[in-house]
Amino acid sequence: MTNVASREGAEPAVGGDAPPRRVSQLLSPNSWNLFRRDAAPARPRGWPRRIPAEVEVARILGELGEGWTILRASDGLADFGADFLVVGQSGIFTISAARPAGGNIWVDENVLWQNGRPTDHVRTARRHAERAASVLAGFSGIPVNVAPVIVLLDPDDISFGGDPARRVRVLPSDLLVRSLAESRPVHSPEATAYFAMIAEECSTWSALR
Repeated sequence: MTNVASREGAEPAVGGDAPPRRVSQLLSPNSWNLFRRDAAPARPRGWPRRIPAEVEVARILGELGEGWTILRASDGLADFGADFLVVGQSGIFTISAARPAGGNIWVDENVLWQNGRPTDHVRTARRHAERAASVLAGFSGIPVNVAPVIVLLDPDDISFGGDPARRVRVLPSDLLVRSLAESRPVHSPEATAYFAMIAEECSTWSALR
Protein backbone atom coordinates (compact mmCIF):
# COMPACT_ATOMS: atom_id res chain seq x y z
CA MET A 1 0.00 0.00 0.00
CA THR A 2 1.27 3.44 -0.83
CA ASN A 3 1.68 5.64 2.22
CA VAL A 4 1.21 9.40 2.37
CA ALA A 5 4.41 11.08 1.26
CA SER A 6 6.47 12.50 4.11
CA ARG A 7 5.58 16.08 4.91
CA GLU A 8 8.46 18.54 5.00
CA GLY A 9 9.04 20.73 7.99
CA ALA A 10 8.08 20.46 11.60
CA GLU A 11 4.52 20.00 12.68
CA PRO A 12 2.81 23.31 13.48
CA ALA A 13 2.74 24.26 17.10
CA VAL A 14 -0.88 24.53 18.05
CA GLY A 15 -2.45 24.71 21.45
CA GLY A 16 -5.52 23.24 23.03
CA ASP A 17 -6.35 19.90 24.51
CA ALA A 18 -9.46 19.19 22.50
CA PRO A 19 -9.40 15.73 20.86
CA PRO A 20 -10.41 15.27 17.21
CA ARG A 21 -14.16 15.63 16.93
CA ARG A 22 -16.65 13.05 15.80
CA VAL A 23 -18.05 13.40 12.33
CA SER A 24 -21.50 13.84 13.85
CA GLN A 25 -20.32 16.96 15.67
CA LEU A 26 -19.80 18.74 12.37
CA LEU A 27 -23.44 18.63 11.35
CA SER A 28 -24.27 22.24 12.14
CA PRO A 29 -25.91 24.92 9.95
CA ASN A 30 -22.60 26.78 9.66
CA SER A 31 -20.45 23.84 8.59
CA TRP A 32 -20.23 21.57 5.62
CA ASN A 33 -22.25 18.42 6.18
CA LEU A 34 -21.36 14.78 5.95
CA PHE A 35 -23.66 13.19 3.41
CA ARG A 36 -26.78 11.68 4.93
CA ARG A 37 -29.05 9.27 3.07
CA ASP A 38 -32.13 11.27 4.02
CA ALA A 39 -30.60 14.31 2.31
CA ALA A 40 -30.29 12.59 -1.07
CA PRO A 41 -32.55 14.03 -3.76
CA ALA A 42 -35.34 11.83 -5.04
CA ARG A 43 -34.54 9.95 -8.24
CA PRO A 44 -36.86 10.99 -11.08
CA ARG A 45 -38.64 8.24 -12.98
CA GLY A 46 -36.59 6.79 -15.78
CA TRP A 47 -33.21 7.70 -14.29
CA PRO A 48 -30.57 4.98 -13.89
CA ARG A 49 -30.59 3.23 -10.54
CA ARG A 50 -26.80 3.44 -10.21
CA ILE A 51 -25.82 5.65 -7.27
CA PRO A 52 -23.72 8.71 -8.20
CA ALA A 53 -20.02 8.23 -7.48
CA GLU A 54 -19.77 11.04 -4.92
CA VAL A 55 -22.77 9.67 -3.00
CA GLU A 56 -21.26 6.21 -2.77
CA VAL A 57 -17.87 7.61 -1.72
CA ALA A 58 -19.59 9.70 0.99
CA ARG A 59 -21.07 6.51 2.41
CA ILE A 60 -17.67 4.83 2.36
CA LEU A 61 -15.93 7.77 4.04
CA GLY A 62 -18.45 7.54 6.84
CA GLU A 63 -16.74 4.30 7.86
CA LEU A 64 -13.58 6.17 8.92
CA GLY A 65 -15.04 6.80 12.35
CA GLU A 66 -13.55 8.67 15.30
CA GLY A 67 -10.82 11.24 14.70
CA TRP A 68 -11.74 12.11 11.12
CA THR A 69 -13.43 15.23 9.78
CA ILE A 70 -15.24 14.67 6.49
CA LEU A 71 -16.52 17.69 4.60
CA ARG A 72 -18.59 17.54 1.45
CA ALA A 73 -17.51 20.46 -0.72
CA SER A 74 -20.83 20.82 -2.51
CA ASP A 75 -22.54 21.76 0.75
CA GLY A 76 -20.33 24.74 1.46
CA LEU A 77 -18.64 25.81 -1.73
CA ALA A 78 -19.87 25.11 -5.23
CA ASP A 79 -16.60 26.27 -6.84
CA PHE A 80 -14.29 24.19 -4.65
CA GLY A 81 -13.95 21.45 -7.25
CA ALA A 82 -13.07 18.33 -5.30
CA ASP A 83 -15.94 16.29 -3.88
CA PHE A 84 -14.60 16.07 -0.32
CA LEU A 85 -12.05 17.50 2.07
CA VAL A 86 -10.92 14.99 4.70
CA VAL A 87 -8.85 15.85 7.78
CA GLY A 88 -7.21 13.24 10.00
CA GLN A 89 -3.96 12.48 11.78
CA SER A 90 -2.58 10.95 8.59
CA GLY A 91 -3.05 14.22 6.71
CA ILE A 92 -5.43 16.52 4.89
CA PHE A 93 -6.85 15.22 1.63
CA THR A 94 -8.99 16.40 -1.23
CA ILE A 95 -10.95 13.48 -2.66
CA SER A 96 -12.41 13.35 -6.13
CA ALA A 97 -14.80 10.53 -6.97
CA ALA A 98 -15.27 9.04 -10.43
CA ARG A 99 -16.99 6.03 -11.91
CA PRO A 100 -15.10 5.09 -15.09
CA ALA A 101 -17.26 3.62 -17.81
CA GLY A 102 -15.59 0.23 -17.62
CA GLY A 103 -12.22 -0.41 -19.16
CA ASN A 104 -8.72 -0.42 -17.78
CA ILE A 105 -6.97 2.35 -15.85
CA TRP A 106 -3.27 3.18 -16.09
CA VAL A 107 -1.74 5.83 -13.83
CA ASP A 108 1.68 7.46 -14.04
CA GLU A 109 3.10 10.63 -12.49
CA ASN A 110 1.07 13.04 -14.61
CA VAL A 111 -1.81 11.27 -16.33
CA LEU A 112 -4.60 8.83 -15.60
CA TRP A 113 -5.26 6.85 -18.76
CA GLN A 114 -8.64 5.23 -19.32
CA ASN A 115 -8.86 2.59 -22.03
CA GLY A 116 -5.67 3.98 -23.51
CA ARG A 117 -6.91 7.57 -23.61
CA PRO A 118 -5.46 10.34 -21.43
CA THR A 119 -7.75 12.15 -19.00
CA ASP A 120 -7.42 15.34 -16.94
CA HIS A 121 -8.13 13.60 -13.62
CA VAL A 122 -4.59 13.88 -12.22
CA ARG A 123 -4.02 17.49 -13.22
CA THR A 124 -7.43 18.50 -11.90
CA ALA A 125 -6.97 16.64 -8.61
CA ARG A 126 -3.63 18.35 -8.02
CA ARG A 127 -5.15 21.75 -8.74
CA HIS A 128 -7.94 21.13 -6.21
CA ALA A 129 -5.42 20.12 -3.54
CA GLU A 130 -3.20 23.12 -4.23
CA ARG A 131 -6.14 25.50 -3.94
CA ALA A 132 -7.23 23.95 -0.67
CA ALA A 133 -3.69 24.10 0.71
CA SER A 134 -3.38 27.75 -0.25
CA VAL A 135 -6.64 28.69 1.44
CA LEU A 136 -5.90 26.75 4.62
CA ALA A 137 -2.38 28.18 4.82
CA GLY A 138 -3.67 31.70 4.33
CA PHE A 139 -6.26 31.27 7.06
CA SER A 140 -3.99 29.51 9.57
CA GLY A 141 -0.80 31.44 8.86
CA ILE A 142 1.32 28.28 8.56
CA PRO A 143 2.24 26.04 5.61
CA VAL A 144 -0.34 23.32 4.97
CA ASN A 145 0.06 20.22 2.84
CA VAL A 146 -3.05 18.81 1.17
CA ALA A 147 -2.76 15.53 -0.74
CA PRO A 148 -5.04 14.80 -3.69
CA VAL A 149 -6.80 11.43 -3.86
CA ILE A 150 -8.78 10.05 -6.80
CA VAL A 151 -11.28 7.33 -5.91
CA LEU A 152 -12.60 5.07 -8.66
CA LEU A 153 -15.77 3.04 -8.36
CA ASP A 154 -16.05 -0.24 -10.25
CA PRO A 155 -12.86 -0.02 -12.35
CA ASP A 156 -12.09 -3.14 -14.36
CA ASP A 157 -8.38 -2.88 -13.59
CA ILE A 158 -5.87 -0.33 -12.23
CA SER A 159 -2.17 -0.44 -13.13
CA PHE A 160 0.60 1.96 -12.18
CA GLY A 161 3.83 3.18 -13.73
CA GLY A 162 6.46 5.79 -13.08
CA ASP A 163 7.73 6.98 -9.71
CA PRO A 164 5.31 6.08 -6.87
CA ALA A 165 6.49 9.07 -4.81
CA ARG A 166 5.38 11.46 -7.57
CA ARG A 167 2.01 9.90 -8.35
CA VAL A 168 -1.33 11.15 -7.16
CA ARG A 169 -2.94 8.50 -4.98
CA VAL A 170 -5.51 6.64 -7.11
CA LEU A 171 -7.60 4.00 -5.34
CA PRO A 172 -10.49 1.68 -5.99
CA SER A 173 -13.27 2.62 -3.59
CA ASP A 174 -12.97 -0.57 -1.55
CA LEU A 175 -9.44 0.41 -0.47
CA LEU A 176 -10.15 4.05 0.38
CA VAL A 177 -10.83 3.72 4.12
CA ARG A 178 -7.98 1.30 4.67
CA SER A 179 -5.52 3.48 2.77
CA LEU A 180 -6.35 6.61 4.76
CA ALA A 181 -6.67 4.92 8.14
CA GLU A 182 -3.44 2.92 7.88
CA SER A 183 -1.24 5.75 6.62
CA ARG A 184 1.32 6.87 9.17
CA PRO A 185 0.28 9.82 11.36
CA VAL A 186 1.72 13.20 10.40
CA HIS A 187 -0.34 15.40 12.76
CA SER A 188 -0.89 15.23 16.49
CA PRO A 189 -4.49 15.00 17.72
CA GLU A 190 -4.28 18.69 18.67
CA ALA A 191 -3.05 19.75 15.23
CA THR A 192 -5.70 17.59 13.59
CA ALA A 193 -8.44 19.25 15.63
CA TYR A 194 -7.00 22.69 14.79
CA PHE A 195 -7.06 22.09 11.04
CA ALA A 196 -10.52 20.53 11.27
CA MET A 197 -11.79 23.60 13.10
CA ILE A 198 -10.48 25.88 10.35
CA ALA A 199 -11.73 23.67 7.53
CA GLU A 200 -15.28 23.35 8.80
CA GLU A 201 -15.81 27.12 8.86
CA CYS A 202 -17.46 28.11 5.58
CA SER A 203 -15.86 31.56 5.88
CA THR A 204 -12.49 29.90 5.36
CA TRP A 205 -13.36 29.25 1.73
CA SER A 206 -14.96 32.60 0.87
CA ALA A 207 -11.87 33.64 -1.10
CA LEU A 208 -12.66 30.98 -3.71
CA ARG A 209 -16.19 32.20 -4.40
